[in-house]
Amino acid sequence: MHVRRSGLRGRVQDVRGKFDSEGRFMVSANDTNDGSDMLDWIAAQAWSTGKIGTYGCSYLGEDQIELSKLRNPHHTAMIPQAAGGAYRFADLLEGGAVGLSEAAPWFLNPRYGSGVPWNRTEALQRNLGIPLPVATQCEVTAQNAAPLQPALEELQRQAAQGEVVHNDDTSMRVLSLDRDADISPDQTGVFTSGLVWMYREHRIALYFIGCKHAGENLAEVLKQRSGDLPPVIQMCDALSRNVPKPVQTLVANCNAHGRRNFVKVTPNFPEPCRFVLETMREVYGHDAEARQRACRRRSGSSSIRSTVNR
Repeated sequence: MHVRRSGLRGRVQDVRGKFDSEGRFMVSANDTNDGSDMLDWIAAQAWSTGKIGTYGCSYLGEDQIELSKLRNPHHTAMIPQAAGGAYRFADLLEGGAVGLSEAAPWFLNPRYGSGVPWNRTEALQRNLGIPLPVATQCEVTAQNAAPLQPALEELQRQAAQGEVVHNDDTSMRVLSLDRDADISPDQTGVFTSGLVWMYREHRIALYFIGCKHAGENLAEVLKQRSGDLPPVIQMCDALSRNVPKPVQTLVANCNAHGRRNFVKVTPNFPEPCRFVLETMREVYGHDAEARQRACRRRSGSSSIRSTVNR
């Protein structure tokens, strides 16, 4: 409304292949020329002064910067908001080559922030016209990991003081792996271990990839646990490799796994299994009620604090 009162007119252009625009969408392939054609069309209208400003955020901000390279005489102003990912024209290109140290956040954030697989990032880079193979991404990741090491060590230290830990691992494949000196040659598997800690009502997730099982990785983290604290409550399934040795924990094996096994053999042993399953139903019911009461108690405490503060 403010724009209309100022006497300005606006037009919205969808990039090719998106929303109401026809054609096939390809990342940045046609946007620059299409944008310039749009400027020429607007300038040819009777109501146009020929002076056109553009606005857009993120991808549309990057398109504006690309559009400015054509020096269209009608493109007199632009607001490329949040266009930081536009490394195709930023100082990340050095003599035509990508400065990988500067480009690293472009694929590190999707990989470790959102879990995007390497091969999808590789395809995205290819569509952008700047191929970046998976092997190169891994090398750059290793180079950029060193400055983050202090943050990882602090997370491990805080996690070791937690009240509850959930741990498990899954097998995985890698092309090559530097084996730790304390790993037996007979232990040939490779695993990704996940340790999720509850520490002062916060969750801390730690992941380890290597030849060690989840229990061995857990034992390594628990070396930093304060001696004044009681043993941590450990939630895991009943596999022996999940339990740390010789560190003491309060093991609480996964009821869901146990219940699943009873369900499988129920047709063969209906009465005993029914007794177990119905008993577990009561346990789950008590647990749900306790959680609800805890939530109400925390909510009530917050209301009391708010009243006192006012």
